[in-house]
Amino acid sequence: MSVKPYELHQAQDLVKDAVQRADRRHERWRVLEALYRTGSVHQAQQITAGKLGEFLPSLTEQAANMILPHINIIQESVIARDPKLICDPIGGGEAAEVTRETSEGVLRYFWRRSRATEHLRDATMDAVRLGCGFLKISWTHIEADMDIDEDRAEQLLAEALAGEEEAAASEGRFFDNDRIELLQDGVPHSETKVIRSEPFVEYVSPYDIFVPVNARRVETARWVAQRITLPVDEILANPEYDITEDDILRDGTTVNVADEYQAEWRRQTEDSRGVYGSTLALDTATFWEFYDLRTRKMMVFQVNSDRPMYSGDIFWSHRYPPFVHVRNYTATGADFWGFGDIENVANLQGMFNEFMSEQLDNARRAGQKYLVRSSAVTDELIAALETDEHDVVASINLPQGEPLSEVIVPVFRQALSGDVYAAKAELE
Repeated sequence: MSVKPYELHQAQDLVKDAVQRADRRHERWRVLEALYRTGSVHQAQQITAGKLGEFLPSLTEQAANMILPHINIIQESVIARDPKLICDPIGGGEAAEVTRETSEGVLRYFWRRSRATEHLRDATMDAVRLGCGFLKISWTHIEADMDIDEDRAEQLLAEALAGEEEAAASEGRFFDNDRIELLQDGVPHSETKVIRSEPFVEYVSPYDIFVPVNARRVETARWVAQRITLPVDEILANPEYDITEDDILRDGTTVNVADEYQAEWRRQTEDSRGVYGSTLALDTATFWEFYDLRTRKMMVFQVNSDRPMYSGDIFWSHRYPPFVHVRNYTATGADFWGFGDIENVANLQGMFNEFMSEQLDNARRAGQKYLVRSSAVTDELIAALETDEHDVVASINLPQGEPLSEVIVPVFRQALSGDVYAAKAELE
């Protein structure tokens, strides 16, 4: 009994289940990203609690962001320079050495042309911060019918005539004028040209990759799905997709209820529509590229559609998906989703801010405090005691023979323990 490809409704159910399971993970990732940005757990929770428009929230606590500079040092140490591309020939000899140099030159050329450094850098940053980064690698092949110019038409006719003369000579017949006219009429007016045929690599957000619940590696997963959101006109313009204007489901009706972040973005975008007077920002649709790696089939669909936008064989000959998983730490060998460096220092950052808040509050409490007998209190005396000016004189009425030290008594505040400073330094 052979394994059957996933049907459309099965693939849609698998994707919906994966989105629901990923919601908690995505929520944690957004907190870590906000923590990297602010250094404050409280502010990170504010940013991720549906307040996406508050890019600069008010400071509600004393926070010194120690995460950002340290994580940046780690990132830069990982992605400081491009990898050295090396080809090792299987066979030896002078010809193999020449081929090796040529292959390395081709690799370097396409590495720069595809901007692989930029995409790899972004994926590595995701891996360092969140624990997972993804790249998509495949091949772009674009053909187009183009009109033939006069010079090209003459060249094709000359080639046809030369072939006809050679055939006539080999067959022992005459090359007549009627044959020439047929060849002239047969010259095509257009021809198919390859516009682009080359490998590509692109960054993929980890929020848009979904795998089975028990997947261990992207290379061995039974299926992998990528969520893609594009403007509707770009989707309709793709000749590979079998979809019409009436069939497409725009994002206003297809947001999964489990993805609160996407739903909040949709609500805010809808609120801004009246400001700009245009629906162009909302004219997008979300669809899924679903790779069935058991049977090497591929489907493109929307989660609530009745038929796929595309269905067919995977274009390449191997069973692996087109995704490279850049992973950071994992607790066990069975984990697919790794965890990043921020998660390991988040508690330290929180404690660091607590100690710093204590120091700042102590600094605000600094200054001499006084106890004054109520009968001697005047507005002039209070102003003199509270002013930050020097050489201030204030008069006070004292009972006969009573010393000033019994009317105004300074209160000495105990200094903050040195343990607080030592603990903060150790945390840092």
